Amino acid sequence: MTLILQWKFIRCVLIALIMSQSFFTVAEPIKIMPMGDSITKGGGYPVGSLDSPSYRYYLFNSLLKKGWNVDFVGPMTGVAGSSKEQPYQLPVKYADVEFPFFVDQDFSGDTGWTIDRFLQGRLSAEHLMKKYQPEIVLIHLGTNNIGARLDSPISAANKMGRLVDLIRLGNSGTKIFIAKIIPLLDHAYAQGAGEYELVKRFNIELENVIRNKNTQKQFFPIVLVDMWNYVNPALMLAEKTHPNNRGDKKIAALWLAAINETGMSDKDYIFWNQFQQTGQ
Repeated sequence: MTLILQWKFIRCVLIALIMSQSFFTVAEPIKIMPMGDSITKGGGYPVGSLDSPSYRYYLFNSLLKKGWNVDFVGPMTGVAGSSKEQPYQLPVKYADVEFPFFVDQDFSGDTGWTIDRFLQGRLSAEHLMKKYQPEIVLIHLGTNNIGARLDSPISAANKMGRLVDLIRLGNSGTKIFIAKIIPLLDHAYAQGAGEYELVKRFNIELENVIRNKNTQKQFFPIVLVDMWNYVNPALMLAEKTHPNNRGDKKIAALWLAAINETGMSDKDYIFWNQFQQTGQ
């Protein structure tokens, strides 16, 4: 066996051991619930084309690469075009050395979902928090409320405030990360033009709602993650609504930066990362 083949074999073994967790002494995994609509579900657009693995793929693997022990949770799995019976198999072009596997596909949400879907019923945020007990929830919601003209910007933002209340009612210790949602281009929905400005206004109203919620000092402060200004619609949208592969990478990077800065602590590092640092 050549040196190159030997290295490839050793690298595969090491990756498998790292991913198995059973080989290492680890802290309890940090439960993270991605919550949203088709932008969170991912998988490429037109729906089912599977031309992008979703931001969750890049986020999960980025966290893993940094040494975090994480568990994505929620009642749904996979991406558009997949199901629990047929989980999403990552296309070869994404299975690179940097991110070798997509190992955790769980989340909460689906195509066409609005904030309203999480306000009542068995998929209410309160119920989901009680069932899955996530330490962190990542919310990108409001696109369909605004795009389909189901709510005014202020009405949709107020619904997000109610969503926050339900999350805190279900699990007061959950750290909440909410996105200023990515741009929506005009004529993305059949209702007509104006979506871009409506989303812009929604994000402004959302900031006001979150600022008010953060006066409640008995809870962790909500982290508002600005995706509006950093997801370039000319370069990072597959069409007028959904991110392309470049957009998914950017969304993941923005979540990752917010989580690293405010959402985790040293005690949650897995032993593997300590081993790398100390050389023991």
